[in-house]
Amino acid sequence: MGGQSLKSFTSAHSDVAITQLNISACREFTEFNLPHLHFFPTQHSLYAATLYSIMELPTPAKCTADFCLIPIGTSSPSVSAQIADVQRLIEASGIKYTLHSAGTTLEGSWDRVHQVIGQAHTLLHQQGIVRIQTDIRVGSRTDKEQTAEDKVNKVRQLLRKDQ
Repeated sequence: MGGQSLKSFTSAHSDVAITQLNISACREFTEFNLPHLHFFPTQHSLYAATLYSIMELPTPAKCTADFCLIPIGTSSPSVSAQIADVQRLIEASGIKYTLHSAGTTLEGSWDRVHQVIGQAHTLLHQQGIVRIQTDIRVGSRTDKEQTAEDKVNKVRQLLRKDQ
């Protein structure tokens, strides 16, 4: 690495599949505890089988996430008031959504969808709910754009052929 910092070495060489590193370089990597580097010792050098910056790996452009948020420890067995507050938050976020009896489906960028789910947690925590359990099922695809409505319509189309 010859005087380069770990950050500059990683970003400048993130596309390198196999790189020979000297022992001092290995110590530098180890000090930063980078889990995405796999070292194989040989005599006085170590090989990085994968030199890949996890932080540079992008998230999918779009996703569909179905989530069911469950506030735990509320004063009532009914949580409809809290779910209504979450729906107001989702509406204000501008993200495309569908409310259904067992949760909500969100559609948008991966980062924005997950941000809104996190904000729903924060909203309810700010209301004094100390524990929240959320089940999330997320799908993404790269071959075509398809909304939740498109998926439902496709199944309905197939069912109409049965009649």
